[in-house]
Amino acid sequence: IGHSNGADIICQTLATLRRRIDEVHLIAAAVEHDFDKNGLNRALRLHTVGRVVIYASRKDRVLSMLARPTRIVFRRLG
Repeated sequence: IGHSNGADIICQTLATLRRRIDEVHLIAAAVEHDFDKNGLNRALRLHTVGRVVIYASRKDRVLSMLARPTRIVFRRLG
């Protein structure tokens, strides 16, 4: 289960994970929405993840304004 920037950490972790996860739940995810770009499609194709559930609001203005800038900062910090 990942919330906000934690969802981005989960997506990055799935790229190197060596075990199967039955379900990933992302809540108000501060992550690229395109599953091809964020790696979720790859994880589903490789059966690293069995199912992805997204919880989101169409009117989450705070997330839409802050998601990209905070992802850039966190990636630079490592």
